[in-house]
Amino acid sequence: MGQKRLRWHQRLTDLLMLLLGRDNPSDLPLYAGAVSCVRCGWCCRQSACAYGQWDRKRHQCEFLAKDGEIAYSCSIHDQIVARPGWQWHMDPAFGAGCCSSLNSDRRRIVSALNNARGHNVSGA
Repeated sequence: MGQKRLRWHQRLTDLLMLLLGRDNPSDLPLYAGAVSCVRCGWCCRQSACAYGQWDRKRHQCEFLAKDGEIAYSCSIHDQIVARPGWQWHMDPAFGAGCCSSLNSDRRRIVSALNNARGHNVSGA
């Protein structure tokens, strides 16, 4: 990609981030009605995002990685957010929170976090 085109893409990304009210392109605001993400991996076990690949045997995105005892993360997160924000600003929805009442994984993790830390994680 030529320098002129790269500058144009950067300006477009900067404008998009300004319009979305975000300083960091990988920091999405919570969706309306959503509770904070606890990195339970539930979303990535329902379907793969535009950058993911579905693993039929494990019934999850192949890039979903265990991160500690109870948390999960996207193993290609850094590669995705290194792209201009306009290319991925809604998919995947990193940090946009959980709005599914069907997510029993989140309830289990919130309970474990509350027990381990001795305080209440919001949205339990």
